[in-house]
Amino acid sequence: METPNYSDNEEGDPSTARTTPLTFNFEEAFQLMNARLDTLVVDFNAFKKDH
Repeated sequence: METPNYSDNEEGDPSTARTTPLTFNFEEAFQLMNARLDTLVVDFNAFKKDH
């Protein structure tokens, strides 16, 4: 009974299913956003110099 209960909690319980993945995905998305913003700034500055 322990294994099915654990899988049910892992999929259905918000505290186990959502908290850890959401915080990790938020950090990853934030780092990706910062990296893309940096490349956008560099590209925009290069574009301004060319035109």
